[in-house]
This record gives sequence, C-alpha cells and structure tokens, in this order.
Amino acid sequence: MQTRNSKPILMLLFLGLIVLSVVYFKFNSPIARTQADETPTPKASTNSNLITVNIEGGNFTFSPTEIKVKKGDTVKIVFLNKEGFHDWVLDEFNAKTPQIAVGKTAEVEFVADKSGTFEYYCSVGEHRQMGMKGNLVVE
Repeated sequence: MQTRNSKPILMLLFLGLIVLSVVYFKFNSPIARTQADETPTPKASTNSNLITVNIEGGNFTFSPTEIKVKKGDTVKIVFLNKEGFHDWVLDEFNAKTPQIAVGKTAEVEFVADKSGTFEYYCSVGEHRQMGMKGNLVVE
C-alpha cells in the first residue's frame, strides 16, 4: 500500500540511482581509463646532476652574470623577470625561454654537453648590446 509521501521518496531514490550510475560509468569507462593511461610521465634525466639556477632579469641586466657547471650536468634555468620585457637565450645549447613580462617566470632545461664559456643574453631589441648578457662556464 503506497501513501502520498512515498512518491517523492521513490523519485529521489530513482534520481540518486541515475546520478550514481552516471558517475560510475564516467570514471570507469574504457575511455576514461585510456585517457588516464595516456597521461605523460615525467622523463628522468640521464644525468644524476640536475643543477637548478635562478636568474633574475632587470633593465639590461641579469643576476647572476656567471653560471658554472660541469660537463654533462643537466641545467634548469628558472628565469624571473623583475623589470621590463625579457627572455633568456643560450644559442650553443639551443636553450631559450619565451619573452615574458614583469613578474612572470619561465623555465628551460638543457644538458651542458660541451666544455667552454658560452654567452647567454636577452634577445629583445638592443638589450644584449646594452649589456644584458652573462656567461655559462662548463668545466
């Protein structure tokens, strides 16, 4: 025997069952599992020496202006722009950050697989000629 109050309860139970089914199939479908399996995993460096260098860029200057690493090191540059509009470029290792505005950061990673002294610089306008450069020394 059904009463008037049982209809809303049955409707709520039915709607709840539909919601639970949708949630279950959304997260357990083959498509959801395939997408989860395709998530890229970070690649480990072949070199155990990851050197992270924080560099600040300002109006026509970098700090620091010299970086020293060992040949074979993986170098990660974290570039913070404090003033103006700049980037960080190192041609010999094909390493370059995007040009970024004040307060932004950009990162680039490369393997220092050549020995020597290499100039890094800002490629915006005449910034390099105005002194916005430094040296990477690979020993």
